[in-house]
Amino acid sequence: MSTEHFDLDTGSLSLTEMQAILESFPADVTFIDAEGLVRFYTGRYRIFNRTPEIIGTDVIVCHSPGSQARVAQLIAELRDGWRDEATFLEEKHGRPVHVRYLPVRDGDTYLGVLEICQWADEIGA
Repeated sequence: MSTEHFDLDTGSLSLTEMQAILESFPADVTFIDAEGLVRFYTGRYRIFNRTPEIIGTDVIVCHSPGSQARVAQLIAELRDGWRDEATFLEEKHGRPVHVRYLPVRDGDTYLGVLEICQWADEIGA
């Protein structure tokens, strides 16, 4: 258990608290860094399969060949500021999945993309 606290603009959290907060979100969350590499995913609430081996992998190769060009274009649009977000409704196992991509920035510096997936039939339920 980490006792070191990280000062944030709106408070202070330990690494243990940050990880617990992320794992408490009722969402499948993945962070892709500025180089397009998968750096983090939540483990508790999974919709799309992830394994530890995915860490450090190019996000493009994690997608089916038929969607790779679309994913690359989407990430470029988020990185370059052409989009502030991208939202899609997909289906998985006969259930609707709400997928949202958000650029992560520190001021004007692009840090990567946050992918947030939720079962659409659970949102607002």
